[in-house]
Amino acid sequence: MSILDRYSHLPFRSEMHEPGVLELVFDGPNLNAVDERVHEHLPYVWNQIDQDPDVRVVIVRGAGRAFSAGGSFELIESQMADYRILTKVMRESRDLYYNMIDCSKPIVSAIHGPAVGAGLVVALMADISIAARTAKIVDGHTRLGIAAGDHAAAVWPVLCGMAKAKYLLLTCEKISGEEAERIGLVSMAVDEDRLLETAREVAGKLNAGASEAIALTKLSLNLWFKQSAPIFEASLALEFLGVGGPEIREGLASHKEKRKSQGKAQARLPRQDLSMADADDTIGLLESLLPALDAYLDMFRQTVASRVVRDGRLNSALAYTEQRALHGLAWSGVLVSKQSARPAPGAEHWRARSAWDRLNSSC
Repeated sequence: MSILDRYSHLPFRSEMHEPGVLELVFDGPNLNAVDERVHEHLPYVWNQIDQDPDVRVVIVRGAGRAFSAGGSFELIESQMADYRILTKVMRESRDLYYNMIDCSKPIVSAIHGPAVGAGLVVALMADISIAARTAKIVDGHTRLGIAAGDHAAAVWPVLCGMAKAKYLLLTCEKISGEEAERIGLVSMAVDEDRLLETAREVAGKLNAGASEAIALTKLSLNLWFKQSAPIFEASLALEFLGVGGPEIREGLASHKEKRKSQGKAQARLPRQDLSMADADDTIGLLESLLPALDAYLDMFRQTVASRVVRDGRLNSALAYTEQRALHGLAWSGVLVSKQSARPAPGAEHWRARSAWDRLNSSC
C-alpha cells in the first residue's frame, strides 16, 4: 500500500510532492465547508499521522477560493435537532484540539481566503501558520449566537495577547492575513501567489531537520496549550450549551439570509428579582448534569492515563496539566448555576450544597 493509499478513506484530499511531506487539502462544496463526515475524520487523522513512519511533516491547505468556511449549516442544524449528534460533535471538537497538540509531527498551515470555524481551528493550531496577506480570518461564534469555545478562548490569548483576543472574539471582527501576522495570530503573511511555495519551503526545512529534536521542542511548547486545558474545557462546554439557546436560531437565520442578526436573548434578571422557583430549577439542572459529568470525568481520566503511559518522559507534568481540565469541566456546570439566585438557607440550600460537593469531590 502506498503512503497516499493509507489516507484515501478521508473526506479530504491527500498529496505528496516531496518524500516525507504529506499535504492534506480541504476540497469540498461551499468554500470547503466542514460537514458531518469531514468533522468526524478531522480529529483523528492526526493520530494516524503521528504513527506513520513515512510522514515527517504535514501541510494543511484549502483548494479553490478558501481555506475553509467552517461548519456547514446542515451540521449546525443537526446538532440543534439531535442531542446525540450534539454530543458527538462536541467530543470530536475536543479531540481535534488535543490530537493536534499531541501529534509529534510538525504541522504547517497555508491559509487563503476565508478561514472560519473548525477550519480555523486547524489553521491556527498548526505549529507554523502561513497566511496570504488577503486571507479573511474570523472567529464567528458570537455572531452565530454561541460562545467561542473550540480553541479560541484557550489559544488566542497565548498567540496575540488577551486584549486583542477579547476584542476579536467579542466583536467577531474579520481581519486579514497581514493584520493577523502583525498581531501575532499567525506565524507569517505572504502574497497569495507565493503561499503554497512558501509553505512547501518551510515544510522542506522541517523535513530536513532533526525530527526528534523538533518533536520534543513542539511537545515542550505545546505545554502552554495544555496548561490552558481548564479554559478550553469550560469554553467548549459553554459553546455547546449555547446550541440549545435562543440566540443561535436567529444567528443561523441571519447567516443564511446574509443579513445582520437582530435577535437577542432575554436579558438576565437581577439576582434580587429571582424567585426560589428559579433557584430550584437551577439546582435541578446542576443535579441533572452530575451523571453526564461523572461519565465524562471517567472518560477524561482514562484519556489522561493512556497519554501518561504512552509518554513516560513527562508523565508527571502531563498528568498535572491535563488533570486541571477536570476543574474546567466542573466549572461549566457551576457557571450555569451562577446565572440564577443563590438559594436561601433551608432544604433547597443543602440540596444545592450537596450537588456542588459531589461535583467538587470528583475533581
